[in-house]
Amino acid sequence: MKKFTDLLLFEINRIKKAYLMLIGLIVSLQIVANIWASNNFMRMYKNHVKETRGSMNDFLENWGKFDFFQVQNHFIFELSIMLGIFALVLYVFVIWYRDWIGKNNLSYRFLTLPGSRMNIFYAKLGCILFLIGGLLATQIVMLYLGEMLTGILLPDEMFETLRFLGQPAKNEVISFILPSRILDFVLHYTVGIAILVAVNLMIVLRLSFKWKGFAMGIAVIGILLALFIAVLLSGWLDYIFPIEQLALTILFSVLVTVGSLLASHYLMNNKISV
Repeated sequence: MKKFTDLLLFEINRIKKAYLMLIGLIVSLQIVANIWASNNFMRMYKNHVKETRGSMNDFLENWGKFDFFQVQNHFIFELSIMLGIFALVLYVFVIWYRDWIGKNNLSYRFLTLPGSRMNIFYAKLGCILFLIGGLLATQIVMLYLGEMLTGILLPDEMFETLRFLGQPAKNEVISFILPSRILDFVLHYTVGIAILVAVNLMIVLRLSFKWKGFAMGIAVIGILLALFIAVLLSGWLDYIFPIEQLALTILFSVLVTVGSLLASHYLMNNKISV
C-alpha cells in the first residue's frame, strides 16, 4: 500500500502545475462565456427598447427570461469542457509513454522497486481518476458560481434561477458528464472506468510486445465491438426491460474492467520491460 501511495502522490505531483493551469483556463473560459451570453442578452433588450420603445415585460414576452442553460449552450462554455476531456484523454497516454520512450530511466526505476509491479498500473490509473474527479468537482462548483454571476450581471426581473442540479440539463455535454439521475451517473462512469482500464491494458500490451502488442490490442477492441454489434443486431435487447438493459451494461462493464485488470496484472509482472 505504501508503494502505491508513494507512486500515486508522485504522479499527482508531476502533473499538478499543468493541471491547475488547465482548471484555471476552464474556469476563465466559463466566466467569459457567462459574461458574453449575459451581455448579449442585455444588448438584445436595449436594442428592443431603442427600436420599439417597448417595456421590459414586452421584451420578456417575446424572448422569455434568461436562464443559465443559455450560458451552458454557449460555444465557449462547451469548448472549455471539451478542452478538459481532450486533455485527460491525451494524458492517459502521456502518463505511460513519457516513462518508456526516450532516455528517461524512470521506467527502469519503477520496475525495480520492491513489491508488485501492479502498483505502477494502479498509481497511473488512480492519478487519472483523481484528475477526472477534480474536474467534475470544479465543474459542479462552476455551475453554482456561474448561476450566481449571471444573477449579478442581469436584473432579477430578467433572470430565472434554475437550481439545475438534479434536473435534466439542456446541454448534451453537461448531461453526459453530470447526469441528473443516479442510475445514469452510475452507468456513465461504470462504462467510462471500463473503457479507461481497457485503454490502459492496450498501452501495457503495446509496451510489452511492441507492435505485436498494438495489433493484439486492436484485435481485442475489434472482438468487443463485434460482440456489442452482434447483440444490437440480434434484437435481443428489445425483449427485456430498460432496467435489465442497464444492469447488463453495468455487468458487462464490470467484466471488462476485471478482465483488463487480470490481463494487466499478468503483463506487468511477467512481460513488460524497459
